[in-house]
Amino acid sequence: MADAPSNPKRPRPDERRDEDLYFEDGSVILSAKDTDGDLVYFRVHKSVLTKQSPVFKDMFSVPSPPEMEMYDDLPLVHLHDSSKELKAFLQAMYDPSFLPFRRLQTDTPVLVAGPLKLATKYQADILCNRIIAHLEADWPTTLEAWDRIAIAYDIDTDASEETSSQPDSDPLPKQLFPDPIPFISLAREGNLPTVLAIVFYSLCRNVTSRTEELSRMTRGDVELLMLGRERMMSFIGGPGADQLDITSWVPLYDHQSDIDIFCTKMGCRYPVVVVWLGIVQDLMRSGDPLATIRASARKLDEEAEKTRKEQEAEGVVEICDGYNGHRDEMCQFCKWRLSERLFDLRQTLFDQLPFFFPLSQ
Repeated sequence: MADAPSNPKRPRPDERRDEDLYFEDGSVILSAKDTDGDLVYFRVHKSVLTKQSPVFKDMFSVPSPPEMEMYDDLPLVHLHDSSKELKAFLQAMYDPSFLPFRRLQTDTPVLVAGPLKLATKYQADILCNRIIAHLEADWPTTLEAWDRIAIAYDIDTDASEETSSQPDSDPLPKQLFPDPIPFISLAREGNLPTVLAIVFYSLCRNVTSRTEELSRMTRGDVELLMLGRERMMSFIGGPGADQLDITSWVPLYDHQSDIDIFCTKMGCRYPVVVVWLGIVQDLMRSGDPLATIRASARKLDEEAEKTRKEQEAEGVVEICDGYNGHRDEMCQFCKWRLSERLFDLRQTLFDQLPFFFPLSQ
Protein backbone atom coordinates (compact mmCIF):
# COMPACT_ATOMS: atom_id res chain seq x y z
CA MET A 1 0.00 0.00 0.00
CA ALA A 2 1.23 3.49 -0.79
CA ASP A 3 2.09 5.82 2.05
CA ALA A 4 -0.50 8.44 3.02
CA PRO A 5 0.31 12.05 2.17
CA SER A 6 1.97 14.05 4.92
CA ASN A 7 -0.44 16.96 4.61
CA PRO A 8 -3.63 15.40 3.30
CA LYS A 9 -6.60 17.38 2.23
CA ARG A 10 -9.65 15.94 3.89
CA PRO A 11 -11.86 14.24 1.26
CA ARG A 12 -15.55 15.06 1.08
CA PRO A 13 -18.10 12.32 1.78
CA ASP A 14 -18.54 11.77 -1.96
CA GLU A 15 -14.85 11.29 -2.68
CA ARG A 16 -11.96 9.17 -1.46
CA ARG A 17 -8.32 8.46 -2.07
CA ASP A 18 -7.44 5.06 -3.41
CA GLU A 19 -5.75 3.07 -0.70
CA ASP A 20 -3.21 1.42 -3.02
CA LEU A 21 -2.41 4.11 -5.58
CA TYR A 22 -1.98 7.32 -3.64
CA PHE A 23 1.76 7.79 -3.47
CA GLU A 24 3.26 10.47 -1.26
CA ASP A 25 5.80 11.40 -3.93
CA GLY A 26 3.27 11.29 -6.76
CA SER A 27 3.33 14.22 -9.17
CA VAL A 28 -0.23 14.28 -10.50
CA ILE A 29 -3.71 13.42 -9.32
CA LEU A 30 -6.06 11.40 -11.52
CA SER A 31 -9.71 11.09 -10.64
CA ALA A 32 -12.47 8.79 -11.84
CA LYS A 33 -15.94 7.93 -10.62
CA ASP A 34 -16.96 4.62 -9.08
CA THR A 35 -20.26 2.86 -9.66
CA ASP A 36 -21.96 5.08 -7.06
CA GLY A 37 -20.79 8.23 -8.80
CA ASP A 38 -18.27 9.08 -6.08
CA LEU A 39 -14.85 10.40 -7.07
CA VAL A 40 -11.78 8.26 -6.44
CA TYR A 41 -8.37 9.98 -6.47
CA PHE A 42 -5.11 8.38 -7.59
CA ARG A 43 -1.84 10.13 -6.78
CA VAL A 44 0.62 8.77 -9.31
CA HIS A 45 3.81 9.66 -11.15
CA LYS A 46 3.85 11.46 -14.47
CA SER A 47 7.09 9.70 -15.36
CA VAL A 48 5.46 6.25 -15.12
CA LEU A 49 2.50 7.26 -17.26
CA THR A 50 4.40 9.20 -19.91
CA LYS A 51 6.95 6.42 -20.36
CA GLN A 52 4.25 3.94 -21.36
CA SER A 53 1.54 6.09 -22.88
CA PRO A 54 1.96 8.74 -25.60
CA VAL A 55 -1.51 10.01 -24.77
CA PHE A 56 -0.47 10.85 -21.22
CA LYS A 57 2.84 12.18 -22.53
CA ASP A 58 1.03 14.65 -24.76
CA MET A 59 -1.41 15.50 -22.00
CA PHE A 60 1.31 16.37 -19.50
CA SER A 61 3.53 18.18 -22.02
CA VAL A 62 1.03 21.01 -22.24
CA PRO A 63 1.78 23.69 -19.61
CA SER A 64 -0.82 23.80 -16.87
CA PRO A 65 -3.08 26.85 -17.19
CA PRO A 66 -3.29 29.26 -14.23
CA GLU A 67 -6.85 28.13 -13.55
CA MET A 68 -5.81 24.46 -13.45
CA GLU A 69 -7.78 22.62 -10.77
CA MET A 70 -5.55 21.39 -7.97
CA TYR A 71 -5.81 18.70 -5.33
CA ASP A 72 -3.26 18.31 -2.54
CA ASP A 73 -1.27 21.06 -4.29
CA LEU A 74 -0.95 18.92 -7.43
CA PRO A 75 -2.58 19.18 -10.85
CA LEU A 76 -5.90 17.31 -10.94
CA VAL A 77 -6.96 15.52 -14.10
CA HIS A 78 -10.51 14.18 -14.32
CA LEU A 79 -10.76 11.06 -16.49
CA HIS A 80 -14.00 9.75 -17.96
CA ASP A 81 -13.19 6.18 -16.99
CA SER A 82 -14.54 3.99 -14.24
CA SER A 83 -12.40 4.03 -11.12
CA LYS A 84 -12.29 0.22 -11.09
CA GLU A 85 -10.93 0.01 -14.64
CA LEU A 86 -8.53 2.89 -14.06
CA LYS A 87 -7.13 1.27 -10.93
CA ALA A 88 -6.55 -2.06 -12.69
CA PHE A 89 -4.89 -0.24 -15.59
CA LEU A 90 -2.60 1.78 -13.31
CA GLN A 91 -1.68 -1.28 -11.25
CA ALA A 92 -0.69 -3.11 -14.42
CA MET A 93 1.38 -0.08 -15.49
CA TYR A 94 3.23 0.02 -12.18
CA ASP A 95 3.59 -3.70 -11.66
CA PRO A 96 3.60 -6.11 -14.65
CA SER A 97 3.04 -9.04 -12.28
CA PHE A 98 -0.31 -7.53 -11.28
CA LEU A 99 -1.88 -9.56 -14.08
CA PRO A 100 -0.92 -13.10 -13.03
CA PHE A 101 -1.74 -14.70 -16.37
CA ARG A 102 -2.64 -18.36 -16.04
CA ARG A 103 -3.65 -20.44 -18.99
CA LEU A 104 -7.34 -20.65 -19.83
CA GLN A 105 -8.72 -19.30 -16.58
CA THR A 106 -12.39 -18.41 -16.27
CA ASP A 107 -11.51 -15.15 -14.49
CA THR A 108 -9.27 -13.86 -17.31
CA PRO A 109 -11.99 -11.59 -18.79
CA VAL A 110 -12.56 -9.99 -15.39
CA LEU A 111 -8.85 -9.44 -14.83
CA VAL A 112 -7.90 -8.01 -18.22
CA ALA A 113 -11.03 -6.28 -19.50
CA GLY A 114 -10.30 -2.94 -17.80
CA PRO A 115 -6.56 -2.86 -18.49
CA LEU A 116 -7.07 -3.85 -22.14
CA LYS A 117 -9.75 -1.21 -22.67
CA LEU A 118 -7.66 1.61 -21.20
CA ALA A 119 -4.37 0.35 -22.65
CA THR A 120 -6.04 0.64 -26.05
CA LYS A 121 -7.53 4.03 -25.26
CA TYR A 122 -4.28 5.51 -23.92
CA GLN A 123 -2.07 3.66 -26.43
CA ALA A 124 -0.06 1.83 -23.80
CA ASP A 125 1.23 -0.59 -26.40
CA ILE A 126 3.51 -2.68 -24.18
CA LEU A 127 0.70 -3.52 -21.79
CA CYS A 128 -1.78 -3.92 -24.62
CA ASN A 129 0.48 -6.33 -26.50
CA ARG A 130 1.10 -8.35 -23.38
CA ILE A 131 -2.61 -8.84 -22.82
CA ILE A 132 -3.19 -9.64 -26.49
CA ALA A 133 -0.40 -12.24 -26.45
CA HIS A 134 -2.09 -13.94 -23.51
CA LEU A 135 -5.48 -13.95 -25.24
CA GLU A 136 -3.95 -15.37 -28.41
CA ALA A 137 -2.30 -18.12 -26.36
CA ASP A 138 -5.64 -19.05 -24.82
CA TRP A 139 -7.52 -18.73 -28.11
CA PRO A 140 -4.77 -19.66 -30.56
CA THR A 141 -4.32 -18.42 -34.09
CA THR A 142 -2.79 -21.66 -35.40
CA LEU A 143 -4.33 -25.10 -35.81
CA GLU A 144 -1.44 -26.78 -34.04
CA ALA A 145 -1.93 -24.60 -30.97
CA TRP A 146 -5.68 -25.17 -31.02
CA ASP A 147 -5.08 -28.92 -31.02
CA ARG A 148 -3.08 -28.52 -27.84
CA ILE A 149 -5.98 -26.68 -26.24
CA ALA A 150 -8.27 -29.48 -27.38
CA ILE A 151 -5.99 -31.97 -25.67
CA ALA A 152 -5.98 -30.08 -22.38
CA TYR A 153 -9.74 -29.85 -22.23
CA ASP A 154 -10.66 -33.19 -23.83
CA ILE A 155 -12.36 -31.34 -26.67
CA ASP A 156 -10.73 -33.65 -29.21
CA THR A 157 -9.75 -36.98 -27.63
CA ASP A 158 -8.32 -38.10 -30.95
CA ALA A 159 -5.83 -35.23 -30.84
CA SER A 160 -5.03 -36.07 -27.23
CA GLU A 161 -3.90 -39.59 -28.07
CA GLU A 162 -1.49 -38.33 -30.73
CA THR A 163 0.06 -35.27 -29.16
CA SER A 164 0.12 -35.93 -25.42
CA SER A 165 3.18 -38.16 -25.87
CA GLN A 166 5.25 -35.43 -27.52
CA PRO A 167 8.32 -34.59 -25.37
CA ASP A 168 7.92 -30.84 -25.86
CA SER A 169 4.26 -30.89 -24.98
CA ASP A 170 3.26 -28.54 -22.18
CA PRO A 171 0.24 -30.35 -20.74
CA LEU A 172 -2.47 -28.31 -19.12
CA PRO A 173 -4.59 -29.67 -16.27
CA LYS A 174 -7.75 -31.43 -17.35
CA GLN A 175 -10.66 -29.20 -16.45
CA LEU A 176 -13.86 -27.70 -17.75
CA PHE A 177 -13.50 -25.54 -20.81
CA PRO A 178 -13.79 -21.85 -19.84
CA ASP A 179 -16.90 -19.91 -20.75
CA PRO A 180 -16.19 -18.41 -24.19
CA ILE A 181 -18.86 -15.68 -24.09
CA PRO A 182 -16.95 -13.10 -21.95
CA PHE A 183 -14.04 -13.35 -24.39
CA ILE A 184 -16.16 -12.01 -27.26
CA SER A 185 -16.01 -8.43 -26.01
CA LEU A 186 -12.30 -8.79 -25.23
CA ALA A 187 -11.56 -9.90 -28.78
CA ARG A 188 -13.46 -6.93 -30.14
CA GLU A 189 -11.80 -4.52 -27.70
CA GLY A 190 -8.38 -5.74 -28.78
CA ASN A 191 -9.33 -5.90 -32.48
CA LEU A 192 -8.41 -9.59 -32.63
CA PRO A 193 -10.27 -11.24 -35.53
CA THR A 194 -8.57 -14.63 -35.16
CA VAL A 195 -9.31 -14.77 -31.42
CA LEU A 196 -12.93 -13.82 -32.03
CA ALA A 197 -13.22 -16.51 -34.69
CA ILE A 198 -11.95 -19.36 -32.50
CA VAL A 199 -14.12 -18.14 -29.60
CA PHE A 200 -17.20 -18.37 -31.81
CA TYR A 201 -16.03 -21.71 -33.20
CA SER A 202 -15.84 -23.09 -29.66
CA LEU A 203 -19.43 -21.95 -29.13
CA CYS A 204 -20.52 -24.01 -32.14
CA ARG A 205 -19.98 -27.21 -30.22
CA ASN A 206 -23.40 -28.47 -29.16
CA VAL A 207 -24.83 -25.03 -29.86
CA THR A 208 -28.40 -26.32 -30.06
CA SER A 209 -28.22 -27.50 -26.43
CA ARG A 210 -26.81 -24.22 -25.14
CA THR A 211 -30.00 -22.24 -24.67
CA GLU A 212 -28.71 -20.73 -21.44
CA GLU A 213 -25.50 -19.57 -23.10
CA LEU A 214 -27.35 -18.07 -26.06
CA SER A 215 -29.53 -16.08 -23.65
CA ARG A 216 -26.38 -14.37 -22.31
CA MET A 217 -25.29 -13.23 -25.75
CA THR A 218 -26.39 -10.14 -27.60
CA ARG A 219 -28.78 -10.59 -30.49
CA GLY A 220 -26.04 -9.58 -32.91
CA ASP A 221 -23.64 -12.18 -31.50
CA VAL A 222 -26.27 -14.93 -31.67
CA GLU A 223 -26.91 -14.01 -35.30
CA LEU A 224 -23.17 -14.08 -36.02
CA LEU A 225 -22.86 -17.49 -34.37
CA MET A 226 -25.70 -19.00 -36.39
CA LEU A 227 -24.69 -17.34 -39.65
CA GLY A 228 -21.04 -18.28 -39.14
CA ARG A 229 -21.91 -21.91 -38.53
CA GLU A 230 -24.03 -21.88 -41.68
CA ARG A 231 -21.10 -20.40 -43.63
CA MET A 232 -18.81 -23.08 -42.25
CA MET A 233 -21.15 -25.93 -43.19
CA SER A 234 -21.68 -24.44 -46.66
CA PHE A 235 -17.93 -24.27 -47.13
CA ILE A 236 -17.50 -27.91 -46.14
CA GLY A 237 -20.19 -29.03 -48.55
CA GLY A 238 -19.12 -26.63 -51.30
CA PRO A 239 -15.65 -25.09 -51.73
CA GLY A 240 -14.25 -27.43 -49.10
CA ALA A 241 -15.47 -30.48 -50.98
CA ASP A 242 -14.23 -28.98 -54.23
CA GLN A 243 -10.80 -28.61 -52.63
CA LEU A 244 -10.60 -32.38 -52.29
CA ASP A 245 -11.12 -32.53 -56.05
CA ILE A 246 -11.88 -36.22 -55.83
CA THR A 247 -12.28 -36.80 -59.56
CA SER A 248 -8.79 -35.46 -60.26
CA TRP A 249 -7.11 -38.40 -58.58
CA VAL A 250 -9.69 -41.18 -58.36
CA PRO A 251 -9.78 -43.18 -61.64
CA LEU A 252 -12.85 -42.80 -63.83
CA TYR A 253 -14.87 -45.77 -64.94
CA ASP A 254 -13.44 -45.63 -68.45
CA HIS A 255 -10.20 -47.01 -66.98
CA GLN A 256 -8.17 -44.37 -68.80
CA SER A 257 -6.74 -42.63 -65.73
CA ASP A 258 -3.09 -42.93 -64.90
CA ILE A 259 -2.92 -39.84 -62.67
CA ASP A 260 -1.95 -41.78 -59.54
CA ILE A 261 1.15 -43.93 -59.95
CA PHE A 262 -0.07 -46.26 -57.19
CA CYS A 263 -3.75 -46.67 -57.98
CA THR A 264 -5.11 -47.21 -61.46
CA LYS A 265 -8.20 -49.17 -60.58
CA MET A 266 -11.68 -48.14 -61.57
CA GLY A 267 -13.23 -49.64 -58.46
CA CYS A 268 -11.75 -47.09 -56.08
CA ARG A 269 -13.79 -44.18 -57.34
CA TYR A 270 -17.09 -45.37 -55.93
CA PRO A 271 -15.94 -46.24 -52.38
CA VAL A 272 -13.98 -42.97 -52.15
CA VAL A 273 -17.09 -40.97 -53.00
CA VAL A 274 -19.18 -43.03 -50.58
CA VAL A 275 -16.68 -42.50 -47.76
CA TRP A 276 -16.50 -38.77 -48.46
CA LEU A 277 -20.29 -38.42 -48.48
CA GLY A 278 -20.39 -40.23 -45.14
CA ILE A 279 -17.79 -37.83 -43.74
CA VAL A 280 -19.82 -34.84 -44.98
CA GLN A 281 -22.91 -36.21 -43.23
CA ASP A 282 -20.91 -36.56 -40.00
CA LEU A 283 -19.63 -33.00 -40.40
CA MET A 284 -23.11 -31.59 -40.91
CA ARG A 285 -24.17 -33.18 -37.62
CA SER A 286 -21.01 -32.14 -35.81
CA GLY A 287 -20.49 -28.97 -33.86
CA ASP A 288 -16.74 -29.52 -34.06
CA PRO A 289 -15.81 -30.24 -37.69
CA LEU A 290 -12.09 -29.85 -36.97
CA ALA A 291 -12.23 -32.81 -34.60
CA THR A 292 -14.50 -34.81 -36.92
CA ILE A 293 -12.22 -34.34 -39.93
CA ARG A 294 -9.18 -35.29 -37.90
CA ALA A 295 -10.84 -38.46 -36.59
CA SER A 296 -11.92 -39.46 -40.10
CA ALA A 297 -8.46 -38.87 -41.55
CA ARG A 298 -6.70 -40.80 -38.82
CA LYS A 299 -9.14 -43.69 -39.20
CA LEU A 300 -8.24 -43.92 -42.89
CA ASP A 301 -4.53 -43.81 -42.05
CA GLU A 302 -4.89 -46.57 -39.48
CA GLU A 303 -6.88 -48.77 -41.86
CA ALA A 304 -4.33 -48.29 -44.63
CA GLU A 305 -1.42 -48.99 -42.32
CA LYS A 306 -3.13 -52.11 -40.98
CA THR A 307 -3.60 -53.39 -44.54
CA ARG A 308 0.03 -52.63 -45.41
CA LYS A 309 1.33 -54.53 -42.38
CA GLU A 310 -0.91 -57.51 -43.07
CA GLN A 311 0.22 -57.67 -46.67
CA GLU A 312 3.85 -57.26 -45.65
CA ALA A 313 3.53 -60.14 -43.19
CA GLU A 314 1.98 -62.32 -45.89
CA GLY A 315 4.49 -61.25 -48.51
CA VAL A 316 1.73 -59.78 -50.65
CA VAL A 317 1.86 -56.47 -52.50
CA GLU A 318 -1.45 -54.89 -53.45
CA ILE A 319 -1.61 -54.09 -57.14
CA CYS A 320 -4.58 -52.03 -58.20
CA ASP A 321 -5.10 -52.82 -61.86
CA GLY A 322 -8.82 -52.24 -62.05
CA TYR A 323 -9.69 -55.94 -62.30
CA ASN A 324 -8.80 -57.38 -58.92
CA GLY A 325 -12.02 -56.48 -57.14
CA HIS A 326 -12.15 -54.41 -53.94
CA ARG A 327 -15.09 -52.51 -55.40
CA ASP A 328 -16.66 -52.08 -51.95
CA GLU A 329 -13.52 -50.64 -50.35
CA MET A 330 -10.85 -48.31 -51.64
CA CYS A 331 -7.27 -49.45 -51.76
CA GLN A 332 -4.73 -48.47 -49.12
CA PHE A 333 -3.16 -45.89 -51.42
CA CYS A 334 -6.46 -44.08 -51.94
CA LYS A 335 -7.08 -44.19 -48.19
CA TRP A 336 -3.77 -42.44 -47.65
CA ARG A 337 -4.54 -39.95 -50.39
CA LEU A 338 -8.01 -39.15 -49.03
CA SER A 339 -6.56 -38.79 -45.52
CA GLU A 340 -3.98 -36.36 -46.86
CA ARG A 341 -6.66 -34.31 -48.55
CA LEU A 342 -8.76 -34.30 -45.39
CA PHE A 343 -5.87 -32.91 -43.33
CA ASP A 344 -5.44 -30.20 -45.98
CA LEU A 345 -9.15 -29.42 -45.76
CA ARG A 346 -8.88 -29.20 -41.98
CA GLN A 347 -6.11 -26.61 -42.20
CA THR A 348 -8.02 -24.61 -44.78
CA LEU A 349 -11.16 -24.74 -42.64
CA PHE A 350 -9.25 -23.36 -39.65
CA ASP A 351 -7.73 -20.60 -41.78
CA GLN A 352 -11.22 -19.64 -42.98
CA LEU A 353 -12.69 -19.18 -39.48
CA PRO A 354 -12.19 -15.37 -39.44
CA PHE A 355 -14.26 -15.20 -42.63
CA PHE A 356 -17.01 -17.37 -41.15
CA PHE A 357 -17.08 -15.30 -37.94
CA PRO A 358 -15.86 -11.82 -38.94
CA LEU A 359 -14.95 -9.11 -36.46
CA SER A 360 -17.50 -6.83 -38.12
CA GLN A 361 -20.32 -7.73 -40.45
